[in-house]
Amino acid sequence: MIISLVTWSGPLSIVPCACSIIATITNWSRNGRTIRMYRLLVLSPLWIFYDIVVHSYPGIVLELIAMGSVIVSFARYGVKELSKA
Repeated sequence: MIISLVTWSGPLSIVPCACSIIATITNWSRNGRTIRMYRLLVLSPLWIFYDIVVHSYPGIVLELIAMGSVIVSFARYGVKELSKA
Protein backbone atom coordinates (compact mmCIF):
# COMPACT_ATOMS: atom_id res chain seq x y z
CA MET A 1 0.00 0.00 0.00
CA ILE A 2 2.94 2.30 0.67
CA ILE A 3 4.24 1.75 -2.87
CA SER A 4 0.80 2.68 -4.23
CA LEU A 5 0.85 5.89 -2.23
CA VAL A 6 4.37 6.75 -3.37
CA THR A 7 3.59 6.05 -7.05
CA TRP A 8 0.08 7.53 -6.93
CA SER A 9 -1.08 8.83 -10.30
CA GLY A 10 -4.81 9.06 -9.70
CA PRO A 11 -7.70 6.80 -8.72
CA LEU A 12 -6.64 4.18 -11.26
CA SER A 13 -3.63 3.49 -9.02
CA ILE A 14 -5.99 1.71 -6.65
CA VAL A 15 -6.45 -1.22 -9.07
CA PRO A 16 -2.89 -2.66 -8.89
CA CYS A 17 -2.84 -2.18 -5.13
CA ALA A 18 -6.19 -3.93 -4.73
CA CYS A 19 -5.06 -6.79 -6.98
CA SER A 20 -1.90 -7.28 -4.95
CA ILE A 21 -3.82 -7.33 -1.67
CA ILE A 22 -6.47 -9.72 -3.01
CA ALA A 23 -3.81 -12.05 -4.46
CA THR A 24 -1.88 -12.14 -1.20
CA ILE A 25 -4.94 -12.91 0.91
CA THR A 26 -6.20 -15.49 -1.59
CA ASN A 27 -2.87 -17.31 -1.77
CA TRP A 28 -2.78 -17.58 2.02
CA SER A 29 -5.93 -19.71 1.82
CA ARG A 30 -3.82 -22.60 0.43
CA ASN A 31 -6.98 -23.87 -1.26
CA GLY A 32 -6.48 -24.54 -4.97
CA ARG A 33 -10.12 -23.98 -5.81
CA THR A 34 -10.27 -20.62 -4.00
CA ILE A 35 -7.03 -19.41 -5.54
CA ARG A 36 -8.14 -20.34 -9.06
CA MET A 37 -11.66 -18.95 -8.69
CA TYR A 38 -10.38 -15.59 -7.46
CA ARG A 39 -7.79 -15.59 -10.25
CA LEU A 40 -10.44 -16.29 -12.88
CA LEU A 41 -13.30 -14.14 -11.60
CA VAL A 42 -11.62 -11.25 -9.76
CA LEU A 43 -7.90 -10.76 -10.33
CA SER A 44 -7.57 -11.34 -14.07
CA PRO A 45 -10.60 -9.21 -14.97
CA LEU A 46 -9.29 -6.36 -12.78
CA TRP A 47 -5.83 -6.62 -14.35
CA ILE A 48 -7.33 -6.75 -17.86
CA PHE A 49 -9.33 -3.60 -17.10
CA TYR A 50 -6.19 -1.87 -15.85
CA ASP A 51 -4.12 -3.09 -18.80
CA ILE A 52 -6.70 -1.81 -21.27
CA VAL A 53 -6.79 1.62 -19.63
CA VAL A 54 -2.97 1.96 -19.57
CA HIS A 55 -2.58 0.33 -23.03
CA SER A 56 -0.49 -2.59 -21.77
CA TYR A 57 -1.17 -5.13 -24.50
CA PRO A 58 1.37 -7.69 -23.21
CA GLY A 59 -0.41 -7.47 -19.84
CA ILE A 60 -3.73 -8.27 -21.49
CA VAL A 61 -2.21 -11.29 -23.25
CA LEU A 62 -0.62 -12.46 -20.00
CA GLU A 63 -3.93 -12.30 -18.13
CA LEU A 64 -5.76 -14.12 -20.92
CA ILE A 65 -3.14 -16.88 -20.73
CA ALA A 66 -3.54 -17.02 -16.93
CA MET A 67 -7.33 -17.28 -17.30
CA GLY A 68 -6.89 -20.02 -19.89
CA SER A 69 -4.60 -21.88 -17.52
CA VAL A 70 -7.24 -21.77 -14.78
CA ILE A 71 -9.91 -23.01 -17.18
CA VAL A 72 -7.65 -25.88 -18.28
CA SER A 73 -7.00 -26.84 -14.64
CA PHE A 74 -10.75 -26.88 -13.96
CA ALA A 75 -11.34 -29.03 -17.04
CA ARG A 76 -8.48 -31.37 -16.20
CA TYR A 77 -8.96 -31.83 -12.46
CA GLY A 78 -12.49 -30.63 -11.82
CA VAL A 79 -13.50 -27.83 -9.50
CA LYS A 80 -14.26 -29.98 -6.44
CA GLU A 81 -10.98 -31.92 -6.62
CA LEU A 82 -8.96 -28.71 -6.30
CA SER A 83 -10.41 -27.89 -2.89
CA LYS A 84 -9.06 -31.07 -1.30
CA ALA A 85 -5.96 -30.62 0.82
